[in-house]
Amino acid sequence: MTLFISAVVICFLSLQSLEAIPAYIESQFPTALGNDTRPQLQPGGYDNTIFGIPNFFEYEIMYVENDLVLVWRPISGKWQLHKVNHNCGGECAIVNEDPISYGFWPDRKFHKLTFMGCHKTTGYAHILEVDPATGDYWVVLFDHNNHVDPFIQTVAHYRRLDMTQFKIVYTGRDEVFLYDGNSDRYRVYLVEPRLPLNNGEDPIGPFEPLAQGSYSLHEQLIYTGNNIVMDYSAVTGEYSIYLYDRSASYDEAPFKNVTESGTLGKGFQLTYLSENHILAMDPNTGLFKAFSIHGTTVGENVSFFGFGTLIQGDLCSDKTECSGCVRKDGCGWCDKSHSCLRGGYDGPCTTNCTGFELNVCPGLPCNTHRGCSSCLADPFCGWCADTNTCTEGSMSGPLFGSCAFSKVECPVYVAQKDSINPPCEEEI
Repeated sequence: MTLFISAVVICFLSLQSLEAIPAYIESQFPTALGNDTRPQLQPGGYDNTIFGIPNFFEYEIMYVENDLVLVWRPISGKWQLHKVNHNCGGECAIVNEDPISYGFWPDRKFHKLTFMGCHKTTGYAHILEVDPATGDYWVVLFDHNNHVDPFIQTVAHYRRLDMTQFKIVYTGRDEVFLYDGNSDRYRVYLVEPRLPLNNGEDPIGPFEPLAQGSYSLHEQLIYTGNNIVMDYSAVTGEYSIYLYDRSASYDEAPFKNVTESGTLGKGFQLTYLSENHILAMDPNTGLFKAFSIHGTTVGENVSFFGFGTLIQGDLCSDKTECSGCVRKDGCGWCDKSHSCLRGGYDGPCTTNCTGFELNVCPGLPCNTHRGCSSCLADPFCGWCADTNTCTEGSMSGPLFGSCAFSKVECPVYVAQKDSINPPCEEEI
């Protein structure tokens, strides 16, 4: 299974984005057989029995090359190309919300797209395009400098029954892992990097898989480089990190040694962005945040940063009341203008506001605070640890009654606000 690469490619090896299951549509679908995979789920009434699609959601996102992500809407054929901001600081969206180019691919509706790495032989990134209804697939050259249409040339075309049944994950070094969540079956192939091919030549081979068998995985598998994969369930929020063994063959599974397991939260679509950053996006709303992976570990307490949105024009403007505004990460309430603005502890991003608050709503009683963090941020309130309630009081104690009262610190078990690093990109 190991393929030797003799030269350094000119763009970053990058990863496929996989589908997530938004929590609020989860209850609409029957429980899948086997493990917690949901290979046939999709929102909005799009019927897989009609289109023959493994799974689709409103928006998909994949890292393509050179700090760029492609946002793809398969139900309409619309696409957008966005820049990744790895080093812009904690108070910016990790993906720039203004697209650098966008367009429409009517002939690619309901197709699946997978990034297949960058290649010295062609000088471009390779994208695998699959029609799950027919099993047809194409390898297309991708040039991000072509803003009219970055898909510049089709260099291979073939048809396989596998493509109507299996999800595809690019695992680097011209290797692909195909997985069927219903049966837990998997297959491993190599993809031909030397393109174009003649008509009738299959870019995926050999005819018999390098490895095949059965292995229980969640519905998302993300390759993070250096022979490391993350297995994530959008239904339960659980994840596991494995070492990926390219020497596995026949019925030997390529997943070795679970290095870490934990919980991230439900309903995300995960995409590896290079430089140890993973994007977690809600594929229906476009709201996203990022977290770091360090080698084979995420860490016990996952810290999110880089909040933003790829679909809404403004992350915060839809919140018209203070209570809803301060509960949204990356947003704060301006009492002067009675508006919800993007910002951080230094103030709003793009305007001035003398009464800007991330956690506190002026004039509201203390018992409206949901947690200790926002309670202690209100100068008139304190937290009762024995009743888990917020009440009026001073350093001498609560104003009414008695409790385990504090205006200084929260009990260790009380969760803090999701991040102290809200986004601060220019308003759209």
